[in-house]
Amino acid sequence: GVLDADGNPKAPWWVLARVFAPVTVLLTDDGLDGLRVDAINDTAEILDVTLQLQAHTPSGAVPVDVSVPLRLEPHKTRVFSWAAVTGGFTDVNFAYRFGPRTFDTATARLVDHTGAVLAESVHLVGGPARPVEHGIGLAATARPVPDGWSVEVRTEGAAQYVHLDITGGDLQDSWFHLPPGGSRTIAVRACAPAATLSGRVGASNSATSVPIRALPTSEGTEVAG
Repeated sequence: GVLDADGNPKAPWWVLARVFAPVTVLLTDDGLDGLRVDAINDTAEILDVTLQLQAHTPSGAVPVDVSVPLRLEPHKTRVFSWAAVTGGFTDVNFAYRFGPRTFDTATARLVDHTGAVLAESVHLVGGPARPVEHGIGLAATARPVPDGWSVEVRTEGAAQYVHLDITGGDLQDSWFHLPPGGSRTIAVRACAPAATLSGRVGASNSATSVPIRALPTSEGTEVAG
């Protein structure tokens, strides 16, 4: 049920791939207890990482931005509450509803010592029922790399289920959320040595999508929509 008739991944496949990854981080709405953070290491190695927690307002401001060192033992999960890590009560999941909702998204990342993001989870505060807007400020940049392309997707507003529809390559990720002002870089493996990349990037809450292009040089092209 997660693959189409041609064997290509459907939207749920990408979500499950991130949840079931050997190294991942999950955000769960625990109601009045706030957000639950699960940092998971299902590899045979000890991982010394940084846990980053951020909460974005609809304007893109980041009033909550906390980073803490974290050691993940092999085949272990460490569980935290958002409030315990950030050191204060913020009603990040809008459970208490003290006035208007402050946050648009909450983000958790596991980052290694080189700054590489090993796992990322974005929680849409207020639930998944998002109005479709004419444009949310999506932008796409494609850069050639030895085995294909590196596609960076950025957004001005919160982007729900960002998805890439491309030809010429095999995606390594799709159907993910982005916070306001957020970005994610997606690896695209070339289908053949002389393949060219073409396609578009869209989001479930955007009525418009963004064309992406791969250039024959080391510089990318950015198109906003």
